Amino acid sequence: MLRLDLIIRSLFRKYKIARSVFSDNEILVRKELEWYSGLISQHFEYFNELSTPHKQRFLRRVHSFKRGKEFHYVELEISPQIPVLVSTAAVQITVGLRKYKMSFFNDIYIMADAYTYGFSQHPWIGHVNRKGIFISWKHFLQRYSDNTDMNNVGLHEMAHALVYANFREDFMRNSILLSILKGIRQKQTS
Repeated sequence: MLRLDLIIRSLFRKYKIARSVFSDNEILVRKELEWYSGLISQHFEYFNELSTPHKQRFLRRVHSFKRGKEFHYVELEISPQIPVLVSTAAVQITVGLRKYKMSFFNDIYIMADAYTYGFSQHPWIGHVNRKGIFISWKHFLQRYSDNTDMNNVGLHEMAHALVYANFREDFMRNSILLSILKGIRQKQTS
C-alpha cells in the first residue's frame, strides 16, 4: 500500500503550512489521494508498474494538475472520475519533466463521443487549440482498456498540449529570430 501519509506531509512541508492548522484538510487530501490511487490503478497499467516513491510523486502531480484545470462536460454527465483520469494521462506523458502542469491551458473539454470540429465533416476524437484540450470520453476509455493497439487518445492529445504549452513560446521566439535574420540577409544582398 502506498505511504500516502508521506505524500501529505511532503505537500505541507513544501508549502510550509502548519499541520495543526490544516489537519482537517490533510485528512481530506489523504483520502482523496487514496481514492485516486485506487481509481488510477484500475485504469492505468503504467501506474501499477511504478515503484512506491514514484507512485507517490505521480499522485501528487495528478492532484496538482487537476486542481489547476477547469473541466467542462459536453453532452456528458459530470463524474468525479473523469478529471482524475484525464489528469493522469497528462501526468503520464510528462513523467520526468519539470513543467508538467501545461499552464497555458486552463480548460479541458470532455465530449461524450466523437464530434465534428470546424469545417471538417470527419469525426474527431480529440484536439488541442488555444481555447483548450478537447477529448472524447468514450474513446479515452476505449483506448485505455486496450494497451496493445498503440492508439491512445488521452496520451495523444496530452502530447499535443505539452508541445503547445511548453514549446509555443520557444517556437514564437525562434520564428521572430528567423524573421529578423531573413531581413538582415535581404538587406545584405540588396
